[in-house]
Amino acid sequence: IMSLDLLAMPLLIQAKMPLAFLATRAHCPHTLHYFYTGVSEPGPRLPQFIAAGYVDGQLIIDYTTKTKNAEPRTEWMARNLDPTYWDQETRIFQVNKARFRDAVETLRNRYNQSKGFHTWQFMAGCELLDGRSTGGYWQYGYDGRDFISLDKETLTWTAADTGAQVTKGKWEADRSLAEYGKWYLEQNCVEELRKYLEYGKETLQRKETPEVKVLAKAAPEGPTTLSCRAHGFYPRNIAVTWVKDGETRDQETQRGGIVPNEDGTYYTWAATEVDPKETDLYTCRVEHESLRKPRDFFWVKDSECRCVCCVSGGEEKEATPGKGTVPKRYPTPHCPASTIADQSGLWEPFPLPASGVLPHCNA
Repeated sequence: IMSLDLLAMPLLIQAKMPLAFLATRAHCPHTLHYFYTGVSEPGPRLPQFIAAGYVDGQLIIDYTTKTKNAEPRTEWMARNLDPTYWDQETRIFQVNKARFRDAVETLRNRYNQSKGFHTWQFMAGCELLDGRSTGGYWQYGYDGRDFISLDKETLTWTAADTGAQVTKGKWEADRSLAEYGKWYLEQNCVEELRKYLEYGKETLQRKETPEVKVLAKAAPEGPTTLSCRAHGFYPRNIAVTWVKDGETRDQETQRGGIVPNEDGTYYTWAATEVDPKETDLYTCRVEHESLRKPRDFFWVKDSECRCVCCVSGGEEKEATPGKGTVPKRYPTPHCPASTIADQSGLWEPFPLPASGVLPHCNA
């Protein structure tokens, strides 16, 4: 069995190889992340070794022991990198496959574990904000837990448990891995990220404004649930918060994850339970890189119509009421559809018959 200190070597591949893993802020950095995973007991749906790379959360390259080849996962990666590059990546991943298998066996013996399902993982990444490097990480995990990570400023390792202390001693006795990790994170990774951002700039550097709807669900007795849903936005990072009387209500807010749509944009939501008499005191604040400034959205209740309006800070004009009563004044540049109650108590959108109203809210 190969000693664990040598198992870092497959990751010290040629400088051209981008390594990394995962990155919510409204104005977010560009990121390059790669991760490797090796398992002791592969199955029909779980390859023995998996490698994947992401730029700004978008999968750009992957490899598994089932496909046996490094493959581009975006059109712009395939277009800009020739077959030699992909052959090189394939060879690198194949070497890693064997060494990750050995790492799992080494650690299983070290922890005196029986045979069974075990994993060895590596992840590293860097980020750029306004063209400048703002951070990076290099770390390993065993069986889904932290194992050891690099402090690139001190060139030391942080061990998560006594088993990792053995590895820490070996890697700090020979600083070559730490020095490589620092160089990779501060130079090579950043250079690769800039290159990929140029390759995929039409996709990665685009900005798509979130479409926002505020919905409500009233309980027969009890609080009303206000839900703020933002969809169709890019890049991924967004801040959606509920505000009451100018104060954010983070403790009272339930949040959904930021999940991808099929078209490459994202969707998320935030909900809060409120006193039915206080719904007009709440606004949903949305911050996103595509917006010049934060936008506030509110839900307006009336006996016959349910309105979802955007407080854009723009010029207000008189609305021409249609059926039912609508707010007499509201910002006209970007006011989404109003809503009407269905039998379930969820408000679904329909076009508000009033002048100057757009069907949804843009920047």
